[in-house]
Amino acid sequence: MWKAFVAYQELLVASEYLGRERAMGVIFYTLGEFPTREEYLYFVESQVTSTVRVDVNTCDNLEKLL
Repeated sequence: MWKAFVAYQELLVASEYLGRERAMGVIFYTLGEFPTREEYLYFVESQVTSTVRVDVNTCDNLEKLL
């Protein structure tokens, strides 16, 4: 049962980082650039983290967890 909870938590965290990535993407497309280097790095961190977490939670890997 705990494996299902861990998988669910990973999906929730990935969803949060995808939302951050989406929000930062809106800023980029609206302004044509990121206002600061820190905001760009925040975007990259969100993008990488969400991608890694989503890759971990693909159907094949999720079946192994459950």
